[in-house]
Amino acid sequence: DSPYRRVTAQYRKQQIDQTREAGEQTLTGWWLRSQSSFHLGAGIKFFEPQQEESLRFQYTESKGLDVWTRGQATLLYDTASFYAGAAPAQLIGVNDGTNDCIFVTDGTALKKITTGGTNTTISQAGTASTILSLTTDGSNYYFINGTHVHKGSVGASPADAEIYAAAATTRATIRFVKQRLILAKENVLYELNANATGAAALPTALYTHPNPNWVWSSIAEGPQAIYVSGYAPNGSSSAVFKITLDAAVPNSLGFPTLNTPTVIIDMPNGERINDFDVYLGLYAVLATSAGFRVGVADNTGDIQYGPVLFDDAPCNAIAFKDRFAYLTTKVDG
Repeated sequence: DSPYRRVTAQYRKQQIDQTREAGEQTLTGWWLRSQSSFHLGAGIKFFEPQQEESLRFQYTESKGLDVWTRGQATLLYDTASFYAGAAPAQLIGVNDGTNDCIFVTDGTALKKITTGGTNTTISQAGTASTILSLTTDGSNYYFINGTHVHKGSVGASPADAEIYAAAATTRATIRFVKQRLILAKENVLYELNANATGAAALPTALYTHPNPNWVWSSIAEGPQAIYVSGYAPNGSSSAVFKITLDAAVPNSLGFPTLNTPTVIIDMPNGERINDFDVYLGLYAVLATSAGFRVGVADNTGDIQYGPVLFDDAPCNAIAFKDRFAYLTTKVDG
């Protein structure tokens, strides 16, 4: 009834594919992992789909690819040079009432370039000097050079004028945020009157950082506050300040008074904030010397931020469009 038999044990596993992705059956000497989409982007170093669902749609790194459509990977559009300058450039995009155009700086020169290719050089009022920072309110541009704050129309025939006189400087940032013109000059913050004329003296400082070498790197806005970031040049300190509004006390312009800035983010020692901005009133992005971080602003204007992404790839500037944040960094050599 139970005869004795001698047989060879099975030496090869049955090749039955029962995995989510076709082709992941185990073959001799290999452990396969397959993917059908990469739409959740780069950033993972190890791939084990059983660990977390999102890992099935991520990868380590790429260059020149658009992976954001599920199940599809295509090449990005080619870029083309529209202006070659002799100095590091700043630029802003605006519509002049007729055409979309870009204002771009080139040392002491300010250029207006339309989508049709028309290139107009705007002459600086007074004595020309290197333009340090540039911004717009949609109808006018504003910039600060080594000695003055300037203003001009973005219309068909821009005419430049000096609206504030500032002591000679080599570091400054100017931005139009929450319907206000904010100037960060050296280690001092100012709220300017966008309608000032005649090279007026700078107003009383809004805030002076105790470190005279402090560099203000960005000015941004959120629903509850104005944000200003900066760093000490030696890299020992970097922070984001929050400036809230006192609606009960209007200033001379009729706006709520700006309260004294308070620190809401202190960066780890050695990590410098190069740029900071808030998108859709909620998502905060920090471009730092270590990479970039993403945070969330709450209903008081405070920000909770996450770990560094893209380690060892310093980020310098931020722009937003659609559902994406774009950051500049160096990816070759």
